[in-house]
Formats: sequence, C-alpha cells, structure tokens
Amino acid sequence: MNTENKQCIFENCKEGVRSKGLCKNHYANYIYTRKTKGIDSVEDYLRLKKNEEKETSSKLREQYKSLERYAAGINTGTNAGRRERGNAGKYKKSVINPVSIKKSLERLDD
Repeated sequence: MNTENKQCIFENCKEGVRSKGLCKNHYANYIYTRKTKGIDSVEDYLRLKKNEEKETSSKLREQYKSLERYAAGINTGTNAGRRERGNAGKYKKSVINPVSIKKSLERLDD
C-alpha cells in the first residue's frame, strides 16, 4: 500500500499516513488512548477526540465571554479592579484588548 501521498484523517493535520489512516503523532496518541481508556477502533478514537474538542471549545468560549465582559469595563472610566497600580502608585491601563477578544470569539464560531 502506497502511503506517501495520503494524509492523516484529521482535518488540520498535513502529515503523511503512518498506520490506520493516522500520522505518526496521532497514531501514538491513539495507542496511548487505546491503552488508557480501553477504546477498540479508530472510529471510537475519532468520536472521543470530537467530544473533547467540543468540551474544550465550550470552556474557551466561556473564558472569552468573561474576558469580554471584563474588558468592556475598562473603557467605562471606573477603576474597580480593572487597572493595576504601578510602582509610582498611578494607575496603568490594562493590557486586555476587547477587540482581540471579540475576534477570538468569532474564530471559535467558525
């Protein structure tokens, strides 16, 4: 079987196939997961990975939304916990950018 021109099953992976349609890294993860979680096939592994991705993206979404609420308060003129004191005791602006948080949320929706 010619495996040089085939790509890994995962969408974002551009590596060549090692075995069972998976590249070297994903195959190693599959073997580890098979031993630790007792899955039987590559399909079960893919299903497990998709479920983990959904959980991770929902957690990230919650974090980004809370950051967005936090960053929105920066521009209201209040100092309640949204600015840190520097060495001179003056307030310095927060480094959180509401626009970048908004873009990150939009990327999660894609």
